Amino acid sequence: MGRTLEEYLELPYTVVIAPEWHSDSTWTYTAENPELPGCNTRGETAAEAFEALRVVRKIWIRSQLEAGERVSLPSGGRTAG
Repeated sequence: MGRTLEEYLELPYTVVIAPEWHSDSTWTYTAENPELPGCNTRGETAAEAFEALRVVRKIWIRSQLEAGERVSLPSGGRTAG
């Protein structure tokens, strides 16, 4: 039997937060979970991007599970469904 949404949310996914400089002399921050393709977001601060990623990760994983798709595990390469 596969993992539940709550179980996936407890896993230690990699978080990458990167600053982005814009031509209007402002910064934003992009946050992503590399193990979950397309699971990324942006914020005005690193903390805002991190918190937004928590919400996006939940939506991303829920969508995958509802579609019957596999969800990668943080250890890389392995999947569970």
